[in-house]
Amino acid sequence: MINQVLREYLDIFVVVYLDDILIFSDDLETHKEHVHKVLKKLEDAKLLVEPEKSHFHVQEVNFLGHTIRPNEIRMEQGKIAAVKDWETPKT
Repeated sequence: MINQVLREYLDIFVVVYLDDILIFSDDLETHKEHVHKVLKKLEDAKLLVEPEKSHFHVQEVNFLGHTIRPNEIRMEQGKIAAVKDWETPKT
């Protein structure tokens, strides 16, 4: 449903996974425009956004197990630690 509503923005400035939406932009002014467009599309489709689960205008976000920053995408540190801390199989 969300993919259909936001289809014209997908992979241009929006990534959607199930009900998680990531909006990305080159600068703050463009980002404000992108956020406005996405929120308007969601509103027109009568889809609700939960403010307490949302993060707006941030430079770093965790999304689908990755930490995303300007010019950098890496696995979340907790995920890396979990793999490093696995015990070696004994059999």
